[in-house]
Amino acid sequence: MAVKISKANPILHLFSGEDGEMIKQLDHPKINRNFNFIGFAVMFICILCFVSAVIFSFNILSGIGKIGSVPIGIFWGFAVTTIYLLLLYTISPPLLVDKKMFNKKNKGVEKSKKKFLFESENLKNFSDWLTLSMSLRIIFIGLFAIITVQPFNVMLFTSLIQNDLDLYKSHYKSEIILETDQSKIEQEINLLEDYLRTVHINALPKEDYTEISKNINPIIEKVQYDKSFLEKSKNLKGIIIDKKVKRSKKDDFIVELNSEIQNEIASDEEFLSKSAEIETYSKYEFNVFKKNFNKIIEDKVTNNKYVYNLIDNNSFYLRRIIVINTLVPGAFFLNVFSLILFLFPIYVKFQIRKIKPKTNAQSFYYFKKEKELNFVNLNYQTFKTNFERKFAQRQHRSFVRIKENLELSMVKLRAYKPEVAQKIEKELIAKFFPYVDISENEIYRKYGFSSGELSELKKINRIVFYEKYLDPPFNLKPVKNTIVEFSGQKLINDVWRDE
Repeated sequence: MAVKISKANPILHLFSGEDGEMIKQLDHPKINRNFNFIGFAVMFICILCFVSAVIFSFNILSGIGKIGSVPIGIFWGFAVTTIYLLLLYTISPPLLVDKKMFNKKNKGVEKSKKKFLFESENLKNFSDWLTLSMSLRIIFIGLFAIITVQPFNVMLFTSLIQNDLDLYKSHYKSEIILETDQSKIEQEINLLEDYLRTVHINALPKEDYTEISKNINPIIEKVQYDKSFLEKSKNLKGIIIDKKVKRSKKDDFIVELNSEIQNEIASDEEFLSKSAEIETYSKYEFNVFKKNFNKIIEDKVTNNKYVYNLIDNNSFYLRRIIVINTLVPGAFFLNVFSLILFLFPIYVKFQIRKIKPKTNAQSFYYFKKEKELNFVNLNYQTFKTNFERKFAQRQHRSFVRIKENLELSMVKLRAYKPEVAQKIEKELIAKFFPYVDISENEIYRKYGFSSGELSELKKINRIVFYEKYLDPPFNLKPVKNTIVEFSGQKLINDVWRDE
C-alpha cells in the first residue's frame, strides 16, 4: 500500500495543480506521495462541492426546477475546484526572477548597482507565510469550506432543531398576520364608529332601535374582541423583541402570541359562519354596512390562509443553517473538519519544500525552477530566431524585387557602360548582403569584394533582435550607456580650432 502511495499517479497529480510531467521526471517517493495526497484531497473536495450544490439546489428549487440541481452541482463543483486549484498554485514559492524582488534597502542606489535577492533568500522570506496575501487566500478558502459543508449540516442535524424551527415559523407567521390584521381591525373599528355616528341608534324609534340592536350586537362584540386581541398581541410582541427578556421566556411568549393568533383566526371564521344569522334590514343602510364589514373579515381570513400556506410550504433552508450553527455543537465540528480538509493541501504543499531528493541537492521547486528557466529561454531563443528569419526573408524579397525592376535598364547599361553597371550592382549587393541570392565565390570573383569587406557588410547589414537588457528575457539588468559629457566652451574650441 505504501509503495502505491509513493508512485506517480497522473490523475492525482493533475488534481494537485502541478505539472505532472515534471513530478514524473523527478520521480521521488516522498514528493509523489505528497502530491498524491494533495490530488486526492482536491478530488474529494470536488466531489464534496458537487454533492453539496446538488443538495442545496434540490432543497431550494421546487417542482420541475429540481431537475436543474445536477447541472448546477456539476458547474459549482468544477468552478470551486478550478478556483481552489488556482489559489493552491499561487502558494508555490516564487521561482523566476521579477523586478519586484529587488532589495528594498537599496532604493537610493543606482539601478545598475542594486543587489538582487536571489531565490534562496526569497524562499526564506516566503517561509514567513502569514502575509496579508496568504491571509486573504486562507480566508477565501475558508469561506468556500464553510459554504460547502452547510447542506451536509442541514441534512444531518435538522431533526435536532425541528422544535426551534417550528417555533421560529410560528413567530414569523404571527408577526406577519398581526401586521396585516392590525390594519383590518382598524378598518372594522372605523367602519362601526362611522355607522353608529351616522345612524344615531339611540334616537331611532323603539321598533327600529330593537331590530338594529339585535343585528348589530354580534358585530359590536366582534369589534370589541378584535380590539382586545390587538392590544394583547402588541404587548406580547413588545416583550418578545425586548433584549432584556431571556430566551426561554421569549419562547413561552411566542407560544402565547401564536395561541392568540389562532384564536383570532378561529373568531373570524366563526363570525363569518354566523353572519348568515344576522337578518337583512333594509333601513338605515344596514345591509351596506353589514356587507362592508363582512368583506373586511373575509379579506382577513383569505390573507391569513395565504400566509399559513406560504410559510408552512417554505423549508426555511437558510434559517435552518443559522439555527443549526447556533445551537448544534456537531455542526461546529463538521465545519472544523471542512476547514481542515480545504487547508490540508496547503500544509502538504509547504512540506514539499523541505523534501530534498538524494539525486538532487535542491528541492522540487528548484528542479521546477530549472525547467521553467529552460522553457523560457528556449522559447525566447526560438522567438529571436523566427524574428531574424522573417526579416531576412523580407530583405531578400526586397533585393530580388529591386534587381528585377532594374534588370531592363541594367541590360542597356551593361552594353554601353559596363563599369557603371557593375558599380550599381556592387552597391546593391553592399546594401543587402548577406540577404542576396548570389554566392560569396561569385561576389569575390565578379565584384571584387574581399573577405574582410564581406565580413564588415554582414556585421553592418545583419538584422538581429535589439536587446535593451543584459539578461533577456527577464530584463532586470539594463545595458549601461556610456555618455561622455563636454562643456560648452570645449565644444566651441573644438569647432573653431585651426586644422
